[in-house]
Amino acid sequence: DSWLLWPLLKILIFLIYIISHVYDYLSYPIYYFVQKPWLVRKHRKGVHSKKGEESEDSVVYHSIQEPTAVNRDIRRYNLHTFEKVFSHIVGKHNDRQALGTREIKSEFKEYQPDGKVHIKYDLGVYNWITYREWGDLA
Repeated sequence: DSWLLWPLLKILIFLIYIISHVYDYLSYPIYYFVQKPWLVRKHRKGVHSKKGEESEDSVVYHSIQEPTAVNRDIRRYNLHTFEKVFSHIVGKHNDRQALGTREIKSEFKEYQPDGKVHIKYDLGVYNWITYREWGDLA
């Protein structure tokens, strides 16, 4: 019986090989026009910054892209330290969920066939604090 299965297995593998190659050849043009690799190449070759101030020990480059809302907020509110950024975010997102923690109900070890031991946890529901509460803790 096994001498009969071997040629059938080889034929099955060959059919899978042929079908996968035909699928590749037929679907390649579709994916080519969907993913537009020519635009990616154009973007990669483009200029993304310009040289600014230069001194003996440093060179500054500036982005040529338009600033986003985050960049405008940094300039508008003078957010140049982490403390200022954090205070701004706490004020902006006062009552939204900020940090979530979960209680560890139990812990158990799972032994792998290769001898490694994984520690698994049974976790409870999330307990959230708001940005305001987080700001008060800080």
